[in-house]
Amino acid sequence: MNINQNFGVALHVLTYLSFMESDFITSNDLADSINTNPVIVRIIAKKLANNGLVEIKRGRGGYKLNKDVNDLSLYDVYVAIYDNQIFRTKHSPNVNCPLGAKMTSAIDCVLDGASSEVEELLKKYHISDIKNNILNKGEIKK
Repeated sequence: MNINQNFGVALHVLTYLSFMESDFITSNDLADSINTNPVIVRIIAKKLANNGLVEIKRGRGGYKLNKDVNDLSLYDVYVAIYDNQIFRTKHSPNVNCPLGAKMTSAIDCVLDGASSEVEELLKKYHISDIKNNILNKGEIKK
C-alpha cells in the first residue's frame, strides 16, 4: 500500500487550511503544526495545487483551500499525492520461473478488487469529517 506519511501530511495541510477560511497560510506555519520541514509541505502543497485542491500565492503568500471541505474526499487527496492505484506490485519476478511468470497477474487479480474497495471507502470520508472530529474531539461516525 502506498499510504505513507505524505498522505497524513496532506490531510493535515488541508484540515489546517479548512480552519483558516480564506487566509493564506505559509509553509512555515503549516510545518510547525505538522512538525516537519517546510520543504516537505511545499512539495505536498504543490501536488495538492496541481490537482486544484489548494491555491498557492507565490512569494510570502502561502496556501489556502480551493475546495469546500464537504466536497473534498480522502480519495481526492490520495489521488493528488500518488495516483489512482491504491495497491500495486513493485517487484519484477523471474519470468523464466513457472511461478514467477504468473505471479504479477495473480497478485494483481486479487489486489484490483481490494483496491476498488479501499477507493470506495476513501470516497466516503471527507476533510470535513476530520475537521469535525477535531471540533468534537471524538471519532468520525459514518
